Amino acid sequence: MSKEQLFGYFEQLNSITDFLSLLAPFIFFVAGLSILIFNRYQTVMFNRRCDIPVEAKITKSELIEYVSHTSDSSSMSYRPVLAYTYEIDAKTYHSERIFYSSRAVSSNRKLDMEAFVQKYPVDALVTAFVSTENKDDAYLEKQAPGEWLFMAVGCALLFIGLIIYAVFS
Repeated sequence: MSKEQLFGYFEQLNSITDFLSLLAPFIFFVAGLSILIFNRYQTVMFNRRCDIPVEAKITKSELIEYVSHTSDSSSMSYRPVLAYTYEIDAKTYHSERIFYSSRAVSSNRKLDMEAFVQKYPVDALVTAFVSTENKDDAYLEKQAPGEWLFMAVGCALLFIGLIIYAVFS
């Protein structure tokens, strides 16, 4: 390999490094901004809803235990299963939805999930929130646990993008 070829190789490698030093912060910045915008969009859409609070009766309150598998390990996870009925205009409705923003939630923290399920004992009267557009659409909790995580991840990605840009610029 000649000196000219070797210098050409390093020049090409340097231009690739320059390109990546601009691309990496852009990718982190766009990813973080996208997560923040999506999180804000969900919040705005939720706040626009005109859900009505109704009295609901808990008909089922259980904690399901299952094995959660990842690529290199497995662990016990726990999922609350709640069911409730509510009445609107002399018609009885049934729902199992707990959170507005998601259909199910689970955790590997048993004590947290047990405490959550204990808030909803069978035959307890609680407040459910029902959509004015669809009376079958109801939920018990307005905010799912961990929604703050999206905000934190979005901010972290934005920050990482800015740090990479500052270091390589």
